[in-house]
Amino acid sequence: MEYLCLIISFLSHLAELLSACFTVLFTVQRYSAVRYPLQAAVQERSSPIIHLVLLFIISVTFCAALSHSNTYIDCHEELKLSWFIADALISFIIPFSLILIYNIFIVNLIRKHARSPFNIQSTLVKSNRHVKN
Repeated sequence: MEYLCLIISFLSHLAELLSACFTVLFTVQRYSAVRYPLQAAVQERSSPIIHLVLLFIISVTFCAALSHSNTYIDCHEELKLSWFIADALISFIIPFSLILIYNIFIVNLIRKHARSPFNIQSTLVKSNRHVKN
């Protein structure tokens, strides 16, 4: 029963952490696509896979340490204060802040390009003409 509680706690923390991290990763990738549209179109496919694998390994390590260092009473996890703060920072505060900041950057870039006489589409059309010639 104790190992089942440990596994459930580990998987719960892992799902929480990976959900936040994947959302941050996709937001950063979306910002990159808006900021550098031509580079995003030709970016290698292996780079996101490497990032996902590294993120998974780091998350598993953190969640394993978190699950093993806390006590369980009737399959209810009692987090130590230091782990509670670390979990809150890594799973909520830092991801939320990064998502907010990058989405503000995206909105500002879109507004800037919407006001400029040369929007993203006209830039892409011109660059395609140069490539064809």
